[in-house]
Parts: sequence; structure tokens; C-alpha cells
Amino acid sequence: MTCQPKNAITASASMFRPAEDATRATSTATSSADGPPDPLRQPFAAREHFSTALGTLLGQAVYKPWHPADQIAFEGLRMPTSSEQHEADILILLLAKGAIDYLNVKALRRLPGVTDSKAQSINCLEAWVSSSGGDSDALIRPLRVLQGLRSTGPAHLRGKDWHATEVPPLRGSG
Repeated sequence: MTCQPKNAITASASMFRPAEDATRATSTATSSADGPPDPLRQPFAAREHFSTALGTLLGQAVYKPWHPADQIAFEGLRMPTSSEQHEADILILLLAKGAIDYLNVKALRRLPGVTDSKAQSINCLEAWVSSSGGDSDALIRPLRVLQGLRSTGPAHLRGKDWHATEVPPLRGSG
């Protein structure tokens, strides 16, 4: 099977791009009639775009069906209104759940370039992007950072790794 991952790779990149890039792709999901675009609307629209593109490529869903409560929470993402840690924790948990935890790893293991039958979801995506000639640093690293923030922060006991979690600049930027 010959797979052209261009649309799905582009969709995955838009999930975590700055607001101006994602706004071009999904203007109705990111703008409000009452104000400027909401940068937290773009992950939902990008997730849907990624899901459609990759689902077409594989012929099956790449995300497990939403639990209604999780879908409502993810669709309702909002910028924190204070600098309280619990607001950031909720945002990290919801983003990780919606973008990573709901991925259907059985479907992802069918992607071209995935050779490990026990690979987890992010590793499957990285193998596919790399084998397709994509920039896995730009496309996969944001997922790994999000997963790292979740794992070293709100999902488990905070340890020394919580403060050590840094987001270094992408290769070739700044």
C-alpha cells in the first residue's frame, strides 16, 4: 500500500502551531464573533483535521470514540484566568487526553514505517513521520513535551523533573 502522508503530517503540525498558523486552516473554529481568535480552539479543530486525514490514509479511525464528558471538557478548553497552578494542570491534562490519550494505537501501528508491534502512539507517529521524510522534531516533539508535562506534573507526584521540563527551541528556529 502506497501512502501519501502529506495531509496528515500537515494536520498534525497544525495541532500545536502558533495561533496565526492554525487560524488560517480553521478560521471558524478559532475565531469568535465577539473578539480575537482563541488559541485554545485550534487544538480541537486540528485534532479533527488530523483524525480525518490520517483516518483516510489508514481506512480506520485513529482516535477512539470520545466519552461525552471528555469531549465536552476538550471542546471547552479556555485560557487560564489566573496564574494558579491548578488551572494550568487542568489545561495540560485536557490537552494530553484529547490529543494523545485517545489515539488508537492499534490503528497507528499500521502506519508505514512502524516496525515495532508494541510501539506506543507517539512512537508510532514518529516512526511514520521519519519514514515519510517529515520533520519529526517539529511534528512529534510538541506531543512529547505535552506528555512530559502531564507525566511529571498533574498526572503524578511532582518531582525534580517537573521544574526541569523545558521546551527548547525547535531546530533551525531563533
